[in-house]
Amino acid sequence: MKVVRKEEEDYFMGTGGKKGKKGKKAPAASTPPAGKYNCPPSVMEDCAFMGIEPPMAASDVAAVREKVEAKLAHWKADQAAQTERVSLSSPFCQHGQD
Repeated sequence: MKVVRKEEEDYFMGTGGKKGKKGKKAPAASTPPAGKYNCPPSVMEDCAFMGIEPPMAASDVAAVREKVEAKLAHWKADQAAQTERVSLSSPFCQHGQD
């Protein structure tokens, strides 16, 4: 009878026996550095839909907000006229033709 000797093979090369970094804190990615402005993509899309230039700096936000409020006020004031125009041109609505 012959004794077979097992030899370990290194299946996982590359780690070098080093353990992971424990206790090291990652820098906060949610807060931009001072002086930087971050505009969400949804705000940029909404501004493009309304035909308004999106804010490119924190100082532009107030001006863009005023433009949005003016556009909203215009749309609300014109809502009745637009509804009447659409209802008269709709083939499904026989408005005033009874």
